[in-house]
Amino acid sequence: EKIKSALQVQKEHYQMHKLQDQALKLAIVESKIEIPQPAINFEASEREKSFNEDMKTRGVSIEDFLKANNITLEKMRELWLMDAKEAIESDVFLSLYAETKAVQVSDQELEEKIEKIKKERKDADKSIFSNMEWREYVKKVEVKEKAFRLFIEEVLGKEFLDSHN
Repeated sequence: EKIKSALQVQKEHYQMHKLQDQALKLAIVESKIEIPQPAINFEASEREKSFNEDMKTRGVSIEDFLKANNITLEKMRELWLMDAKEAIESDVFLSLYAETKAVQVSDQELEEKIEKIKKERKDADKSIFSNMEWREYVKKVEVKEKAFRLFIEEVLGKEFLDSHN
């Protein structure tokens, strides 16, 4: 019974997020957001650099990783391009949606988010928490997250939000 219940919850969670993703993708298509190819290329390049650095940190050669995962570097680059395009489109859509709906993050909400980050990242350099650029970045991310929740609630209904939203 426990396994069955856990699997049912997992299935519902997966289906909910799949529907949320579909709604967001459809909204992006309907809003006719077009991202310039150089921006997509730049973001994909940054993802590749990050991947390369991560592999070096882990002490894994890129060739070994590709071989172990049965994938080519060309295929990885295709995936980075697709992922970069989707990420930028989502970012632009949610930023515009937040602006249109006047979504804001209060100082109190920002402080609560920063406190949550402090608790989750006890190893973080403490000076980051007072850095104004970092705080502004966190605020922008929070605005987009609130915009996403508002979008899902307006399009699909409150029942399509969960504790992860």
